[in-house]
Order: sequence, then structure tokens, then C-alpha cells
Amino acid sequence: MTKLTGKQTSFAEYYTDHKNKETFNNGLESARAAGYKGNDNVLTVTACRTLTKANVKQAISDIRAENKVRVEYNQEIALAELNKAFGYLLKSVKAGNIQAIQALTSVIREKNAISGLHSQTILTDKLPEQKRMDAKEEELAKDFADWYLRQKYPRKQEAG
Repeated sequence: MTKLTGKQTSFAEYYTDHKNKETFNNGLESARAAGYKGNDNVLTVTACRTLTKANVKQAISDIRAENKVRVEYNQEIALAELNKAFGYLLKSVKAGNIQAIQALTSVIREKNAISGLHSQTILTDKLPEQKRMDAKEEELAKDFADWYLRQKYPRKQEAG
């Protein structure tokens, strides 16, 4: 696999940065932020072409996998903290602190949500779903690039 250029690396980082609402999963804005030049049409085609390159797709996939690991690690930390709070609150409830019951209930709900035992759980990318999305993005990017190029450079009818 070939290495990424500086702009491709920046593009992949902007494209996967969930904290940046402007560029997250937005090829046009990611291309602009990465330093590619041109109007919106040019940047859209650039984004489509960039998203179809194997090395860029792999980089995006790697970044998403790394982000998922971070989320799982943060979930483990949150669960550990909630377990500490649970132990403290349980002692308070046993000691007769009525107000601790509501807090204990909240801790249990949060633990269940983080653990996936509750319907309001944190959703993370699932690999098969992500592969389908990547394939669909690639197909849409190619279709758009083809359409755009046909609009920009129409073929002349050959004389019969």
C-alpha cells in the first residue's frame, strides 16, 4: 500500500474527526480543510476521488478503528468509576440514607447504558456495517465523479 500524501493524511483526519461537525463524514469540507484548492465542484470531485483511493480508505478505516478502541477504553474507565460510586452509594442506602436510593438508581441506569444492557446505549461503528457504508460511499463517489465529468466534458456525437 502506498503512503499517504500530506493532504491525504489531513483529509482522512478531518473526515473522521467526530468533534468537527463541519468536516466529519463530509468530503467537500474535509478536502477544503485539508488544503485542496478549488470551488465546491472541484473540491467535491477531489473528495470523491480521494475517498476511492485504497490507501485513503485504509487510513480512514484505521482511524475509525482507533477511535472505537478509545471509546471502549473510555467506557471501561466510566464503568470503573460508576462501580466505585455504586459501592459508596450502596453503603449509604444500607445505612438508611434515603436520598442515596435515587443516586444509586441513576448509577445503575448509567452502568446498563454503557454496558449495552439498556436501550439508550452508546452506539459505535460495527465492522460489517462500516464495510457496507464504505462500499456505498465508494460507489456514490464514483457515480458522482463520473456524472460530474460527463457534465463538465460532454462527449461529442460521432458522425454516422
